[in-house]
Amino acid sequence: GGLYLILGYLIVGKYIFNFFEIFFFFIIFLLGYLSDTLKSFLPSIRLFIQAIICLIFLFYFKVGISDVRIETFNNLLEYNLISYSFTLFCILVLMNGSNFMDGVNLLSIGYFLIVLTSIFLVSENYKLELNIILVKELIMILTFLLLMNLFNKVFLGDNGIYLLSFIVAIILIKFYNDNILISPYYIISLLWYPCFENLFSIIRKKIKNINPQKADNLHLHHLLYKKFSNIRSIKIRNNLTGLSILLLNIPNFLLSSYYYSHTKTLILLIILNIVFYLIAYNYLKKSF
Repeated sequence: GGLYLILGYLIVGKYIFNFFEIFFFFIIFLLGYLSDTLKSFLPSIRLFIQAIICLIFLFYFKVGISDVRIETFNNLLEYNLISYSFTLFCILVLMNGSNFMDGVNLLSIGYFLIVLTSIFLVSENYKLELNIILVKELIMILTFLLLMNLFNKVFLGDNGIYLLSFIVAIILIKFYNDNILISPYYIISLLWYPCFENLFSIIRKKIKNINPQKADNLHLHHLLYKKFSNIRSIKIRNNLTGLSILLLNIPNFLLSSYYYSHTKTLILLIILNIVFYLIAYNYLKKSF
């Protein structure tokens, strides 16, 4: 999947990444590729390498989150080390949460496609600063990959999802930093699902005294996939699962984009999404 992202960019790309950006992207792609091909590649080691790569990137390009609309925490974020550490935490949660949700067709590619489309439309409608060329290119590439994924011709794998989620994370951080009107909770609202999928999985396993690094098939999309067990075609069941979760997230994307600067409304939307997730998860789990 990561290879198709790279090839897609070489075909349609007009935004020129510099050498060091390409170098970091290649390292992240390579890390994901090793994760896909080496069964002995321990998750703890993979996470450690992720952290080192991302932290060097943040320091080199001076990418950091400095405002979360909480004065006390903002005072701490004035220190570069804390700002970079917090930004690193957010990126790692997104990268690994995105990997958790990458278990059925359409879901991961479709989710990031909608995220990028959302910020593109918000930028256009409200005249906000955004790297339009890069975002347009990614939307084109992801639209093609989504169609290929629909017919089981392309799968992201760890290499693809690591690379895609990292690039989107950097785009969103820059989009927020460049536009003072945007609430940081707009970005959180756009990314709530993969991030909460990660945190919820860790909490769920901790409660049951299971190693958080151990993979299981108890994520929301796994349970929903089982719910569609009456559908004989595995391909249709797979696509329907991913499509269903995307459709359930559409109202949140629309409302969040409309209230992109309203912090209290966005926080309420995030809470409602989490509550709905927990209710749906509990219902599906009890079904089995």
